[in-house]
Amino acid sequence: MSRNATASWSGYCHQGKIGLLISLRKIKSLNCENLDLLRMELETKEDVRLIDNDTDIEIHQVKAYTEGTTIGPYTTALTEFENCSGDNYLHSICEITNWGNLTAINNPHSVIRYPYSAALNYCPLADIDNYILEEIKNVLDLIDHPNRDNIGWRQNAFNEYLAILDRKIRIEHATKASKNDYQIVFTLNEILTIVTVAPTHYKMVINSIRSQIYHEYITLIEELDEGGIVLNAAQEEKAKNMIEAVCLLDDVPLESFLCKVWPATTSGKNLAEQVLTGDFFSRSSFSDTFLDTIFKVTTQTPFLEEGVCPVYKIEHNYVLTAINNPVGRESGVTRDILKNKNFNIERYDTDYIINENFSGRLSDYGNRVIPPRKFMKPKDPEYLRRLDAIDKLNI
Repeated sequence: MSRNATASWSGYCHQGKIGLLISLRKIKSLNCENLDLLRMELETKEDVRLIDNDTDIEIHQVKAYTEGTTIGPYTTALTEFENCSGDNYLHSICEITNWGNLTAINNPHSVIRYPYSAALNYCPLADIDNYILEEIKNVLDLIDHPNRDNIGWRQNAFNEYLAILDRKIRIEHATKASKNDYQIVFTLNEILTIVTVAPTHYKMVINSIRSQIYHEYITLIEELDEGGIVLNAAQEEKAKNMIEAVCLLDDVPLESFLCKVWPATTSGKNLAEQVLTGDFFSRSSFSDTFLDTIFKVTTQTPFLEEGVCPVYKIEHNYVLTAINNPVGRESGVTRDILKNKNFNIERYDTDYIINENFSGRLSDYGNRVIPPRKFMKPKDPEYLRRLDAIDKLNI
């Protein structure tokens, strides 16, 4: 799998940020007025359009070429640019040293580079957030917003936009046959509302976790590469498919998934009520236990049972978790799992709970706290250490 391959929802991240930046600047230029017919569209993974009524007034091509320091990588895009009668821009993440050498043949639509500032016409990936936060402040200043000097407000507004963008992308994924058919639209009034009205905490939290899941997956692959551990295409494809399936879950199913993967720390908790997210997502245990298992079980493929529970099914049912508590904590962890109403059904179907360090049956450590059912009794699942699970599933 190419290192540039991404889950569907995440492929629009940088493009979506560019769309927000140019929208905020347009809102500012119009003094926050006469926005009713203006909208921003993300039509492909590189194309951002500003539209007034039904007329394109700006078209932006976004090229995130890390080695695109000369015009060579951009020439095809320039000749095939779907230009409009308004402004046509090319965005790059690095300086293009010989842009001045372009001819009319190379650039038949007179595309210009986007000015991020008076002195800079490119923007490294790491810098785009700062430009956006600055423009949010400019808009808040323009309307004398009471939170114009509140850094936290600006960051929350930015996160709210990313959460709404994420939801729009997942809707497109569910209703369109191809990524090339995605059409993600924000009206400029909608964007103005996002930055001026208090955001929904839950939406920001769940989107933050979704982003962290993807980021941890990419980080682990890069770390393995740097350490000289080369994964084959099949290994990467299994992990990619799982991450893509998880990231495309709607908010409620995603919370259910988190409760299956961290069944002890989420017991009795609701994500919407959490100030911190550590009980619902731990980057280290997700990487070291959950993802490592998927990478190293080479002969079997996990799937999301009922759309939310990661399992291997090979004669027995193996639920894959990110439990990584040290030996000696079995009793407390087990009691929390048995009390977790979001893990009830798994106890009736699960033979093994894959985790980092524990072995033995749940009944060895915790009293059963769920009343027995008349027609159905829960199984007595067995903890299975990650290394033992990898050996067992690869047989």
